[in-house]
Amino acid sequence: TGVQTCALPIWFTLRQQFSNDLTAIAKAVPELAEWATARLDGSTHGHRIPVDLAAALLESVDSLNIIGVELVAPERLVRKSPSTRAIVTPLPSGGQGVTGRLAAGALVAWQPTIDNTPITEEQLAKAALQGATLIQVGGRWVQVDRAEAKRALANLHTQRQREVVSPLELLKLAAELEAELAAQQARSGIAGIDDIPAPTDADAFGQLIQGEGWAADLLAGLPDSNLHEGVEPEGFRATLRPYQRRGLGWLQFLRTLGLGGCLADDMGLGKTPTTLAHLAGQPGPHLVVCPLSVVRNWEAEAERFAPNMRVMVHHGTGRLDHPEFVAATAAHELVITTYQIAARDLDAMQQVRWSTVVLDEAQAVKNPDTATSRAMRSIYAEQHIALTGTPIENRLSELWSIFNIVTPGLLGNAAQFRKQFALPIERHHDPAATASLRTLTAPFLLRRTKADKSLVPDLPDKIEQVAWATLTREQVQMYQAAVDHLLHDAQATSGMKRRGIVLAALTRLKQICNHPAHALADGSKLAGRSGKLHRFDELVTDLLDAGEQALVFTQF
Repeated sequence: TGVQTCALPIWFTLRQQFSNDLTAIAKAVPELAEWATARLDGSTHGHRIPVDLAAALLESVDSLNIIGVELVAPERLVRKSPSTRAIVTPLPSGGQGVTGRLAAGALVAWQPTIDNTPITEEQLAKAALQGATLIQVGGRWVQVDRAEAKRALANLHTQRQREVVSPLELLKLAAELEAELAAQQARSGIAGIDDIPAPTDADAFGQLIQGEGWAADLLAGLPDSNLHEGVEPEGFRATLRPYQRRGLGWLQFLRTLGLGGCLADDMGLGKTPTTLAHLAGQPGPHLVVCPLSVVRNWEAEAERFAPNMRVMVHHGTGRLDHPEFVAATAAHELVITTYQIAARDLDAMQQVRWSTVVLDEAQAVKNPDTATSRAMRSIYAEQHIALTGTPIENRLSELWSIFNIVTPGLLGNAAQFRKQFALPIERHHDPAATASLRTLTAPFLLRRTKADKSLVPDLPDKIEQVAWATLTREQVQMYQAAVDHLLHDAQATSGMKRRGIVLAALTRLKQICNHPAHALADGSKLAGRSGKLHRFDELVTDLLDAGEQALVFTQF
Protein backbone atom coordinates (compact mmCIF):
# COMPACT_ATOMS: atom_id res chain seq x y z
CA THR A 1 0.00 0.00 0.00
CA GLY A 2 2.82 2.38 0.86
CA VAL A 3 4.33 1.85 -2.57
CA GLN A 4 1.03 2.47 -4.36
CA THR A 5 0.52 5.66 -2.36
CA CYS A 6 3.82 7.28 -3.47
CA ALA A 7 3.96 5.91 -7.03
CA LEU A 8 1.42 8.36 -8.49
CA PRO A 9 3.27 11.57 -7.46
CA ILE A 10 6.56 10.17 -8.80
CA TRP A 11 4.93 9.36 -12.13
CA PHE A 12 3.53 12.88 -12.42
CA THR A 13 6.96 14.33 -11.54
CA LEU A 14 8.73 12.25 -14.21
CA ARG A 15 6.05 13.14 -16.74
CA GLN A 16 6.48 16.84 -16.03
CA GLN A 17 10.29 16.55 -16.26
CA PHE A 18 9.99 14.71 -19.57
CA SER A 19 7.69 17.42 -20.91
CA ASN A 20 10.06 20.16 -19.79
CA ASP A 21 13.03 18.38 -21.42
CA LEU A 22 11.21 17.99 -24.74
CA THR A 23 10.33 21.66 -24.72
CA ALA A 24 13.93 22.59 -24.00
CA ILE A 25 15.15 20.27 -26.75
CA ALA A 26 12.76 21.89 -29.23
CA LYS A 27 14.19 25.31 -28.37
CA ALA A 28 17.83 24.17 -28.41
CA VAL A 29 17.50 22.19 -31.68
CA PRO A 30 14.82 23.84 -33.86
CA GLU A 31 15.02 20.98 -36.37
CA LEU A 32 13.57 18.70 -33.66
CA ALA A 33 10.67 20.98 -32.64
CA GLU A 34 8.01 19.03 -34.56
CA TRP A 35 9.34 15.70 -33.36
CA ALA A 36 9.48 16.88 -29.71
CA THR A 37 5.87 18.19 -29.83
CA ALA A 38 4.63 14.86 -31.14
CA ARG A 39 6.31 13.05 -28.26
CA LEU A 40 4.41 15.03 -25.60
CA ASP A 41 1.31 12.86 -26.01
CA GLY A 42 3.31 9.85 -24.77
CA SER A 43 1.67 7.52 -27.28
CA THR A 44 4.93 5.72 -28.12
CA HIS A 45 7.94 4.63 -26.17
CA GLY A 46 10.33 4.93 -29.17
CA HIS A 47 10.46 6.65 -32.51
CA ARG A 48 12.53 6.38 -35.65
CA ILE A 49 13.76 9.71 -36.92
CA PRO A 50 15.07 10.62 -40.39
CA VAL A 51 18.80 10.69 -41.05
CA ASP A 52 18.86 14.48 -41.29
CA LEU A 53 17.28 14.79 -37.80
CA ALA A 54 19.78 12.28 -36.41
CA ALA A 55 22.58 14.36 -37.93
CA ALA A 56 21.12 17.49 -36.33
CA LEU A 57 21.13 15.76 -32.96
CA LEU A 58 24.76 14.71 -33.32
CA GLU A 59 25.77 18.21 -34.31
CA SER A 60 23.92 19.70 -31.31
CA VAL A 61 25.66 17.80 -28.53
CA ASP A 62 27.03 20.99 -26.97
CA SER A 63 23.64 22.73 -27.07
CA LEU A 64 21.97 19.75 -25.42
CA ASN A 65 24.63 19.61 -22.71
CA ILE A 66 23.86 23.22 -21.78
CA ILE A 67 20.24 22.37 -20.99
CA GLY A 68 21.26 19.23 -19.07
CA VAL A 69 20.30 16.68 -21.71
CA GLU A 70 22.87 13.96 -22.40
CA LEU A 71 22.84 12.42 -25.86
CA VAL A 72 23.51 8.69 -25.73
CA ALA A 73 24.45 7.53 -29.24
CA PRO A 74 25.22 4.00 -30.43
CA GLU A 75 28.77 3.06 -29.51
CA ARG A 76 29.69 2.34 -33.15
CA LEU A 77 28.31 5.64 -34.45
CA VAL A 78 31.71 7.28 -34.95
CA ARG A 79 33.05 10.35 -36.71
CA LYS A 80 35.23 9.50 -39.72
CA SER A 81 36.95 11.57 -42.39
CA PRO A 82 36.34 10.62 -46.00
CA SER A 83 39.39 10.07 -48.18
CA THR A 84 40.30 9.14 -51.73
CA ARG A 85 42.01 5.88 -52.66
CA ALA A 86 43.98 5.36 -55.86
CA ILE A 87 43.93 1.96 -57.54
CA VAL A 88 46.77 1.71 -60.08
CA THR A 89 46.73 -0.78 -62.95
CA PRO A 90 49.65 -1.01 -65.44
CA LEU A 91 48.75 -0.29 -69.04
CA PRO A 92 49.77 -2.69 -71.78
CA SER A 93 53.20 -1.98 -73.22
CA GLY A 94 53.10 1.12 -75.36
CA GLY A 95 49.93 2.44 -73.74
CA GLN A 96 48.55 5.79 -74.86
CA GLY A 97 48.98 8.98 -72.90
CA VAL A 98 52.46 8.30 -71.52
CA THR A 99 55.69 9.80 -72.75
CA GLY A 100 59.01 8.21 -71.91
CA ARG A 101 61.79 6.06 -73.24
CA LEU A 102 59.82 2.84 -72.96
CA ALA A 103 56.33 4.38 -72.63
CA ALA A 104 55.58 2.51 -69.41
CA GLY A 105 52.40 3.82 -67.86
CA ALA A 106 49.58 2.96 -65.51
CA LEU A 107 45.89 3.75 -65.28
CA VAL A 108 44.72 5.32 -62.02
CA ALA A 109 41.16 4.79 -60.80
CA TRP A 110 40.04 7.00 -57.91
CA GLN A 111 37.65 5.63 -55.30
CA PRO A 112 36.13 7.64 -52.42
CA THR A 113 36.32 5.77 -49.12
CA ILE A 114 35.42 6.12 -45.47
CA ASP A 115 37.37 4.09 -42.96
CA ASN A 116 38.86 2.07 -45.84
CA THR A 117 35.37 1.11 -47.07
CA PRO A 118 34.38 2.21 -50.58
CA ILE A 119 31.40 4.56 -50.91
CA THR A 120 29.77 6.04 -53.98
CA GLU A 121 30.45 9.49 -55.26
CA GLU A 122 26.72 10.18 -54.83
CA GLN A 123 26.95 9.45 -51.10
CA LEU A 124 29.93 11.75 -50.77
CA ALA A 125 28.19 14.49 -52.77
CA LYS A 126 25.06 14.20 -50.63
CA ALA A 127 27.13 14.65 -47.48
CA ALA A 128 29.03 17.56 -49.01
CA LEU A 129 26.28 19.40 -50.84
CA GLN A 130 22.96 18.44 -49.26
CA GLY A 131 24.04 18.48 -45.64
CA ALA A 132 23.46 14.79 -44.90
CA THR A 133 26.29 13.98 -42.52
CA LEU A 134 25.33 10.41 -41.63
CA ILE A 135 26.37 7.73 -44.11
CA GLN A 136 25.81 4.02 -43.79
CA VAL A 137 29.14 2.34 -44.38
CA GLY A 138 29.72 -1.38 -44.04
CA GLY A 139 26.51 -1.97 -42.09
CA ARG A 140 26.99 0.89 -39.62
CA TRP A 141 26.25 4.58 -39.47
CA VAL A 142 29.22 6.93 -39.71
CA GLN A 143 29.17 10.65 -39.01
CA VAL A 144 30.92 12.77 -41.65
CA ASP A 145 31.90 16.38 -41.20
CA ARG A 146 30.38 18.48 -43.98
CA ALA A 147 33.52 20.53 -44.54
CA GLU A 148 35.63 17.38 -44.78
CA ALA A 149 33.14 15.86 -47.22
CA LYS A 150 33.41 18.94 -49.43
CA ARG A 151 37.20 18.76 -49.26
CA ALA A 152 37.20 15.06 -50.19
CA LEU A 153 34.81 15.67 -53.09
CA ALA A 154 36.96 18.50 -54.47
CA ASN A 155 40.06 16.33 -54.05
CA LEU A 156 38.36 13.48 -55.92
CA HIS A 157 37.56 15.73 -58.87
CA THR A 158 41.12 17.08 -58.90
CA GLN A 159 42.75 13.66 -58.68
CA ARG A 160 40.65 12.25 -61.49
CA GLN A 161 42.49 14.56 -63.84
CA ARG A 162 45.46 12.22 -63.39
CA GLU A 163 44.12 9.10 -65.05
CA VAL A 164 47.34 7.92 -66.70
CA VAL A 165 50.74 8.25 -65.01
CA SER A 166 54.32 7.25 -65.75
CA PRO A 167 56.36 5.33 -63.13
CA LEU A 168 57.97 8.54 -61.85
CA GLU A 169 54.60 10.33 -61.74
CA LEU A 170 53.19 7.37 -59.82
CA LEU A 171 55.89 7.68 -57.17
CA LYS A 172 55.40 11.43 -56.91
CA LEU A 173 51.70 10.80 -56.36
CA ALA A 174 52.48 8.18 -53.70
CA ALA A 175 54.91 10.57 -52.02
CA GLU A 176 52.21 13.26 -51.85
CA LEU A 177 49.76 10.85 -50.24
CA GLU A 178 52.32 9.47 -47.80
CA ALA A 179 53.47 12.96 -46.81
CA GLU A 180 49.86 13.89 -46.10
CA LEU A 181 49.40 10.74 -44.02
CA ALA A 182 52.66 11.35 -42.11
CA ALA A 183 51.58 14.91 -41.36
CA GLN A 184 48.26 13.64 -40.00
CA GLN A 185 50.06 11.11 -37.81
CA ALA A 186 52.44 13.79 -36.55
CA ARG A 187 49.52 16.03 -35.63
CA SER A 188 48.00 13.08 -33.79
CA GLY A 189 51.13 12.66 -31.72
CA ILE A 190 52.46 9.61 -33.58
CA ALA A 191 56.19 10.30 -33.80
CA GLY A 192 59.52 8.64 -33.28
CA ILE A 193 61.55 8.55 -30.09
CA ASP A 194 63.88 11.51 -29.48
CA ASP A 195 62.55 13.42 -32.49
CA ILE A 196 63.52 10.68 -34.92
CA PRO A 197 60.72 10.43 -37.52
CA ALA A 198 58.84 7.15 -37.32
CA PRO A 199 58.05 5.30 -40.54
CA THR A 200 54.58 5.92 -41.85
CA ASP A 201 52.08 3.20 -40.98
CA ALA A 202 52.26 0.80 -43.93
CA ASP A 203 48.67 -0.41 -43.50
CA ALA A 204 47.34 3.13 -43.43
CA PHE A 205 49.38 4.05 -46.51
CA GLY A 206 48.07 0.96 -48.29
CA GLN A 207 44.56 2.32 -47.80
CA LEU A 208 45.47 5.43 -49.80
CA ILE A 209 47.04 3.83 -52.85
CA GLN A 210 47.09 0.28 -54.14
CA GLY A 211 48.76 -1.13 -57.24
CA GLU A 212 48.99 -4.17 -59.43
CA GLY A 213 51.95 -5.64 -61.30
CA TRP A 214 55.00 -3.41 -61.56
CA ALA A 215 53.03 -0.57 -59.98
CA ALA A 216 52.63 -2.60 -56.79
CA ASP A 217 56.37 -3.40 -56.81
CA LEU A 218 57.31 0.27 -57.15
CA LEU A 219 54.88 1.33 -54.44
CA ALA A 220 56.35 -1.30 -52.10
CA GLY A 221 59.76 0.34 -52.54
CA LEU A 222 61.36 -2.77 -54.08
CA PRO A 223 62.75 -4.09 -50.79
CA ASP A 224 65.63 -6.52 -51.17
CA SER A 225 63.67 -9.36 -49.55
CA ASN A 226 60.92 -9.09 -52.20
CA LEU A 227 63.12 -8.78 -55.28
CA HIS A 228 62.99 -11.51 -57.89
CA GLU A 229 66.35 -13.06 -58.67
CA GLY A 230 67.71 -12.33 -62.12
CA VAL A 231 69.36 -14.95 -64.31
CA GLU A 232 72.94 -14.62 -65.49
CA PRO A 233 73.06 -14.24 -69.30
CA GLU A 234 74.47 -16.93 -71.53
CA GLY A 235 78.26 -16.78 -71.65
CA PHE A 236 78.60 -15.09 -68.26
CA ARG A 237 81.34 -17.03 -66.46
CA ALA A 238 80.36 -16.73 -62.84
CA THR A 239 77.65 -17.88 -60.48
CA LEU A 240 76.28 -14.91 -58.62
CA ARG A 241 75.28 -15.17 -55.00
CA PRO A 242 71.53 -14.98 -54.26
CA TYR A 243 71.69 -11.35 -53.10
CA GLN A 244 73.65 -10.48 -56.27
CA ARG A 245 70.97 -12.13 -58.40
CA ARG A 246 68.38 -10.02 -56.60
CA GLY A 247 70.47 -6.98 -57.49
CA LEU A 248 70.59 -8.19 -61.09
CA GLY A 249 66.82 -8.67 -61.13
CA TRP A 250 66.41 -5.16 -59.68
CA LEU A 251 68.50 -3.61 -62.46
CA GLN A 252 66.62 -5.58 -65.10
CA PHE A 253 63.24 -4.58 -63.66
CA LEU A 254 64.14 -0.88 -63.64
CA ARG A 255 65.34 -1.12 -67.22
CA THR A 256 61.98 -2.48 -68.42
CA LEU A 257 60.43 0.74 -67.10
CA GLY A 258 63.11 2.97 -68.63
CA LEU A 259 64.50 3.84 -65.20
CA GLY A 260 67.93 3.91 -63.60
CA GLY A 261 69.09 3.28 -60.06
CA CYS A 262 71.85 3.53 -57.49
CA LEU A 263 73.42 0.23 -56.38
CA ALA A 264 74.90 1.15 -53.00
CA ASP A 265 76.10 -2.18 -51.61
CA ASP A 266 79.08 -2.17 -49.27
CA MET A 267 82.52 -2.55 -50.82
CA GLY A 268 83.32 -6.20 -51.26
CA LEU A 269 79.77 -7.38 -51.95
CA GLY A 270 80.34 -7.58 -55.69
CA LYS A 271 78.77 -4.55 -57.37
CA THR A 272 81.06 -4.94 -60.40
CA PRO A 273 80.15 -8.56 -61.36
CA THR A 274 76.47 -7.84 -60.71
CA THR A 275 76.63 -4.87 -63.06
CA LEU A 276 78.61 -6.78 -65.69
CA ALA A 277 75.98 -9.55 -65.65
CA HIS A 278 73.34 -6.88 -66.31
CA LEU A 279 75.33 -5.27 -69.13
CA ALA A 280 76.14 -8.61 -70.75
CA GLY A 281 72.42 -9.35 -71.02
CA GLN A 282 71.56 -6.04 -72.74
CA PRO A 283 72.41 -4.74 -76.22
CA GLY A 284 75.30 -2.26 -76.26
CA PRO A 285 77.14 -0.07 -76.42
CA HIS A 286 77.57 0.49 -72.68
CA LEU A 287 79.75 3.18 -71.13
CA VAL A 288 81.50 2.74 -67.78
CA VAL A 289 82.88 5.94 -66.25
CA CYS A 290 85.17 5.45 -63.26
CA PRO A 291 88.29 6.80 -61.52
CA LEU A 292 91.59 6.04 -63.23
CA SER A 293 92.58 3.70 -60.38
CA VAL A 294 89.87 1.17 -61.28
CA VAL A 295 89.94 1.32 -65.10
CA ARG A 296 92.15 -1.76 -65.35
CA ASN A 297 90.04 -3.53 -62.76
CA TRP A 298 86.94 -3.08 -64.92
CA GLU A 299 88.85 -4.31 -67.96
CA ALA A 300 90.12 -7.37 -66.09
CA GLU A 301 86.73 -8.16 -64.52
CA ALA A 302 85.01 -7.90 -67.92
CA GLU A 303 87.54 -10.31 -69.42
CA ARG A 304 87.08 -12.66 -66.48
CA PHE A 305 83.28 -12.69 -66.20
CA ALA A 306 82.08 -11.69 -69.69
CA PRO A 307 84.82 -12.70 -72.15
CA ASN A 308 82.42 -12.45 -75.09
CA MET A 309 82.01 -8.72 -74.60
CA ARG A 310 84.23 -6.60 -76.83
CA VAL A 311 85.84 -4.03 -74.52
CA MET A 312 87.55 -0.74 -75.39
CA VAL A 313 89.44 1.50 -72.95
CA HIS A 314 89.25 5.17 -73.88
CA HIS A 315 92.06 6.92 -72.02
CA GLY A 316 95.50 8.40 -72.44
CA THR A 317 97.14 10.61 -75.03
CA GLY A 318 96.79 7.95 -77.70
CA ARG A 319 93.00 7.63 -77.38
CA LEU A 320 90.81 7.92 -80.46
CA ASP A 321 89.63 11.31 -81.61
CA HIS A 322 85.94 12.15 -81.89
CA PRO A 323 84.99 10.66 -85.31
CA GLU A 324 87.07 7.54 -84.79
CA PHE A 325 85.75 7.12 -81.26
CA VAL A 326 82.12 7.27 -82.37
CA ALA A 327 82.81 4.74 -85.13
CA ALA A 328 84.70 2.41 -82.76
CA THR A 329 81.85 2.27 -80.24
CA ALA A 330 79.71 0.52 -82.83
CA ALA A 331 82.20 -2.36 -82.81
CA HIS A 332 82.38 -2.71 -79.02
CA GLU A 333 79.82 -3.65 -76.38
CA LEU A 334 81.66 -1.96 -73.50
CA VAL A 335 83.65 1.27 -73.39
CA ILE A 336 85.59 2.14 -70.22
CA THR A 337 86.81 5.67 -69.53
CA THR A 338 87.52 8.05 -66.64
CA TYR A 339 85.51 10.97 -65.33
CA GLN A 340 88.17 13.44 -66.50
CA ILE A 341 88.29 12.06 -70.04
CA ALA A 342 84.49 11.75 -70.29
CA ALA A 343 84.14 15.43 -69.36
CA ARG A 344 86.98 16.45 -71.68
CA ASP A 345 85.63 14.43 -74.64
CA LEU A 346 82.00 15.27 -73.86
CA ASP A 347 81.17 16.14 -77.46
CA ALA A 348 82.18 12.64 -78.57
CA MET A 349 80.31 11.01 -75.67
CA GLN A 350 77.13 12.87 -76.57
CA GLN A 351 77.25 11.68 -80.18
CA VAL A 352 76.86 8.02 -79.13
CA ARG A 353 73.45 6.56 -78.35
CA TRP A 354 74.47 4.61 -75.26
CA SER A 355 72.40 1.70 -74.04
CA THR A 356 73.68 2.05 -70.47
CA VAL A 357 75.91 4.53 -68.66
CA VAL A 358 77.46 3.22 -65.42
CA LEU A 359 79.03 5.68 -62.98
CA ASP A 360 81.39 3.74 -60.71
CA GLU A 361 82.57 5.38 -57.48
CA ALA A 362 79.67 7.77 -57.99
CA GLN A 363 80.84 10.01 -55.16
CA ALA A 364 82.68 11.75 -58.01
CA VAL A 365 79.35 13.38 -58.96
CA LYS A 366 78.07 14.17 -55.45
CA ASN A 367 78.75 17.86 -55.96
CA PRO A 368 76.14 18.91 -58.55
CA ASP A 369 77.97 22.11 -59.46
CA THR A 370 81.20 20.53 -60.74
CA ALA A 371 82.02 20.22 -64.42
CA THR A 372 82.10 16.43 -64.00
CA SER A 373 78.54 16.29 -62.65
CA ARG A 374 77.24 18.58 -65.36
CA ALA A 375 78.93 16.44 -68.02
CA MET A 376 77.47 13.19 -66.67
CA ARG A 377 73.97 14.70 -66.63
CA SER A 378 74.30 15.58 -70.30
CA ILE A 379 75.22 12.09 -71.60
CA TYR A 380 72.12 10.34 -72.93
CA ALA A 381 71.48 6.65 -72.24
CA GLU A 382 68.49 4.35 -72.01
CA GLN A 383 69.53 3.60 -68.44
CA HIS A 384 71.88 5.29 -65.97
CA ILE A 385 73.34 3.28 -63.07
CA ALA A 386 75.35 4.69 -60.18
CA LEU A 387 77.62 2.47 -58.07
CA THR A 388 78.69 3.73 -54.66
CA GLY A 389 78.97 2.42 -51.14
CA THR A 390 78.16 5.85 -49.68
CA PRO A 391 75.18 7.52 -51.41
CA ILE A 392 75.05 10.13 -48.61
CA GLU A 393 78.12 11.23 -46.66
CA ASN A 394 77.41 14.76 -45.49
CA ARG A 395 74.27 16.34 -46.99
CA LEU A 396 71.10 15.27 -48.75
CA SER A 397 72.17 17.37 -51.73
CA GLU A 398 74.64 14.56 -52.52
CA LEU A 399 71.74 12.17 -52.93
CA TRP A 400 69.95 14.66 -55.17
CA SER A 401 73.03 15.00 -57.38
CA ILE A 402 73.21 11.25 -57.98
CA PHE A 403 69.47 10.84 -58.49
CA ASN A 404 69.37 13.76 -60.89
CA ILE A 405 71.51 11.60 -63.18
CA VAL A 406 69.96 8.15 -62.72
CA THR A 407 66.30 9.31 -62.44
CA PRO A 408 66.19 12.90 -63.73
CA GLY A 409 63.12 14.84 -62.64
CA LEU A 410 62.16 12.55 -59.77
CA LEU A 411 63.30 14.95 -57.02
CA GLY A 412 62.72 18.21 -58.88
CA ASN A 413 65.43 20.79 -59.41
CA ALA A 414 68.04 21.69 -56.79
CA ALA A 415 66.06 24.61 -55.35
CA GLN A 416 62.85 22.57 -55.12
CA PHE A 417 64.68 19.67 -53.45
CA ARG A 418 66.30 21.95 -50.90
CA LYS A 419 62.99 23.59 -50.02
CA GLN A 420 60.87 20.41 -49.99
CA PHE A 421 63.30 17.90 -48.47
CA ALA A 422 66.79 19.04 -47.46
CA LEU A 423 65.87 21.90 -45.13
CA PRO A 424 62.82 20.25 -43.49
CA ILE A 425 64.69 16.98 -42.86
CA GLU A 426 68.17 18.22 -41.93
CA ARG A 427 67.02 21.11 -39.76
CA HIS A 428 63.62 20.11 -38.43
CA HIS A 429 63.53 16.28 -38.74
CA ASP A 430 60.19 16.66 -40.51
CA PRO A 431 58.45 13.23 -40.57
CA ALA A 432 56.23 14.15 -43.53
CA ALA A 433 59.21 15.20 -45.68
CA THR A 434 61.14 12.12 -44.58
CA ALA A 435 58.27 9.80 -45.52
CA SER A 436 57.87 11.51 -48.88
CA LEU A 437 61.58 11.27 -49.72
CA ARG A 438 61.67 7.62 -48.65
CA THR A 439 58.75 6.79 -50.95
CA LEU A 440 60.36 8.55 -53.90
CA THR A 441 63.86 7.09 -53.56
CA ALA A 442 63.33 3.59 -52.10
CA PRO A 443 62.70 1.82 -55.44
CA PHE A 444 65.88 3.26 -56.95
CA LEU A 445 68.33 2.80 -54.07
CA LEU A 446 69.48 -0.73 -53.26
CA ARG A 447 71.86 -0.95 -50.32
CA ARG A 448 73.08 -4.09 -48.57
CA THR A 449 75.81 -4.16 -45.92
CA LYS A 450 78.32 -6.75 -44.76
CA ALA A 451 76.76 -6.54 -41.32
CA ASP A 452 73.83 -8.52 -42.72
CA LYS A 453 75.02 -12.10 -42.25
CA SER A 454 72.15 -13.43 -44.34
CA LEU A 455 73.85 -12.05 -47.46
CA VAL A 456 77.20 -13.80 -47.12
CA PRO A 457 76.96 -16.31 -44.24
CA ASP A 458 80.57 -17.40 -44.71
CA LEU A 459 81.97 -13.87 -44.61
CA PRO A 460 84.32 -13.71 -41.58
CA ASP A 461 84.18 -10.95 -39.01
CA LYS A 462 86.56 -8.05 -39.51
CA ILE A 463 89.88 -8.65 -37.77
CA GLU A 464 92.23 -5.73 -37.18
CA GLN A 465 95.91 -6.50 -36.63
CA VAL A 466 98.78 -4.01 -36.34
CA ALA A 467 102.01 -4.93 -38.11
CA TRP A 468 104.86 -2.93 -36.59
CA ALA A 469 107.80 -1.82 -38.73
CA THR A 470 111.25 -0.76 -37.50
CA LEU A 471 112.93 2.28 -39.05
CA THR A 472 116.21 1.70 -40.85
CA ARG A 473 119.34 3.54 -39.72
CA GLU A 474 118.94 6.02 -42.58
CA GLN A 475 115.33 6.71 -41.58
CA VAL A 476 116.33 7.21 -37.91
CA GLN A 477 118.98 9.76 -38.85
CA MET A 478 116.64 11.66 -41.18
CA TYR A 479 113.86 11.56 -38.58
CA GLN A 480 116.09 12.97 -35.81
CA ALA A 481 117.40 15.70 -38.11
CA ALA A 482 113.84 16.72 -38.99
CA VAL A 483 112.87 16.87 -35.30
CA ASP A 484 115.91 19.00 -34.42
CA HIS A 485 115.18 21.35 -37.30
CA LEU A 486 111.56 21.64 -36.16
CA LEU A 487 112.50 22.53 -32.58
CA HIS A 488 114.93 25.19 -33.76
CA ASP A 489 112.50 26.82 -36.19
CA ALA A 490 109.54 26.61 -33.78
CA GLN A 491 111.43 28.49 -31.06
CA ALA A 492 112.30 31.30 -33.47
CA THR A 493 108.71 31.92 -34.67
CA SER A 494 105.22 32.33 -33.23
CA GLY A 495 101.56 32.52 -34.18
CA MET A 496 100.28 31.16 -37.49
CA LYS A 497 103.75 30.89 -38.97
CA ARG A 498 104.79 28.57 -36.14
CA ARG A 499 101.70 26.39 -36.73
CA GLY A 500 102.58 26.16 -40.40
CA ILE A 501 106.12 25.02 -39.57
CA VAL A 502 104.75 22.29 -37.26
CA LEU A 503 102.27 20.99 -39.85
CA ALA A 504 104.95 20.92 -42.57
CA ALA A 505 107.29 19.04 -40.24
CA LEU A 506 104.64 16.42 -39.42
CA THR A 507 104.12 15.75 -43.12
CA ARG A 508 107.88 15.39 -43.65
CA LEU A 509 108.15 12.95 -40.73
CA LYS A 510 105.44 10.81 -42.29
CA GLN A 511 107.30 10.84 -45.60
CA ILE A 512 110.52 9.77 -43.88
CA CYS A 513 108.70 6.86 -42.18
CA ASN A 514 107.26 5.89 -45.54
CA HIS A 515 110.60 5.88 -47.41
CA PRO A 516 113.70 8.14 -47.52
CA ALA A 517 113.30 8.47 -51.30
CA HIS A 518 109.82 9.88 -50.73
CA ALA A 519 111.09 12.56 -48.34
CA LEU A 520 114.09 13.43 -50.54
CA ALA A 521 112.12 13.27 -53.82
CA ASP A 522 115.39 12.43 -55.60
CA GLY A 523 114.33 9.29 -57.47
CA SER A 524 116.90 7.22 -55.61
CA LYS A 525 116.74 3.45 -55.20
CA LEU A 526 114.06 1.79 -53.02
CA ALA A 527 115.43 -1.55 -51.86
CA GLY A 528 116.74 -1.91 -48.31
CA ARG A 529 116.07 1.66 -47.15
CA SER A 530 112.56 1.55 -45.57
CA GLY A 531 111.38 -0.59 -42.67
CA LYS A 532 107.78 0.01 -43.71
CA LEU A 533 108.36 -1.15 -47.29
CA HIS A 534 110.28 -4.19 -46.05
CA ARG A 535 107.43 -5.17 -43.70
CA PHE A 536 104.91 -4.64 -46.47
CA ASP A 537 106.88 -6.94 -48.78
CA GLU A 538 106.79 -9.63 -46.08
CA LEU A 539 103.01 -9.35 -45.67
CA VAL A 540 102.33 -9.44 -49.41
CA THR A 541 104.67 -12.38 -49.92
CA ASP A 542 102.76 -14.37 -47.28
CA LEU A 543 99.46 -13.55 -49.00
CA LEU A 544 100.73 -14.58 -52.42
CA ASP A 545 102.18 -17.82 -51.06
CA ALA A 546 98.72 -18.62 -49.63
CA GLY A 547 97.01 -17.82 -52.95
CA GLU A 548 95.17 -14.86 -51.44
CA GLN A 549 94.43 -11.41 -52.82
CA ALA A 550 94.71 -7.99 -51.19
CA LEU A 551 93.35 -4.48 -51.54
CA VAL A 552 95.86 -1.92 -50.23
CA PHE A 553 95.03 1.58 -49.01
CA THR A 554 97.85 3.99 -48.26
CA GLN A 555 98.16 7.71 -47.68
CA PHE A 556 101.14 7.88 -50.06
